[in-house]
Amino acid sequence: MEREYKWKLSGADEFDRIVNTDTVAQTVTGQQDFHMQAIYYDTENQLFAQMQGGLRLRKENDASVCCLKLAAKERGACKTREEYEAEAPDIYSGLTALIGAGAPKELCMMAASSTLVELCRTDFVRRAYHLHIHAPSGICEGELAFDLGRLSRGDHSIPLCEMEFEYKRGDLQPFHAFAHILEHTFDLVPQPLSKMARAMAL
Repeated sequence: MEREYKWKLSGADEFDRIVNTDTVAQTVTGQQDFHMQAIYYDTENQLFAQMQGGLRLRKENDASVCCLKLAAKERGACKTREEYEAEAPDIYSGLTALIGAGAPKELCMMAASSTLVELCRTDFVRRAYHLHIHAPSGICEGELAFDLGRLSRGDHSIPLCEMEFEYKRGDLQPFHAFAHILEHTFDLVPQPLSKMARAMAL
């Protein structure tokens, strides 16, 4: 289950200010940069669109990862949804690998036997910080990431600049509490739309 908060940012300077405050800096246990290039797909009869889901193949530095996301539940900046990932060199072998990762077998087999068409693309750099949060309500780990790049569909593209806070493991209450601290401390504006949704609007 994917749980994440997403906010709009004005640029890298705003992210740097947030990360370097005591609020965040005291929780950081590691940092990593990724170059991410993704292609989103659907079947010719729009199987995933009808389900309000998404299928993508994303290059994360040297790794190629296939991802299936099902319909999301949203509340403010927070989005919750089922998500399955598996390493794969292409989208069709990725669908088979997703079954092994627990994704719905019938759905994956149906998509694998269909013609998949490209919908849109993303190309961005992610600066990700691993956070260890210790609070009276419990302990959790999360990833605070800054994404900067572009979203494209055909010949059209728009800039991408946002911050995500994703739950990794541990207690949920401190995860949500820390997200609310971030939002209110830094007057963050929620980004209600996924990268795919914004690209598809082009």
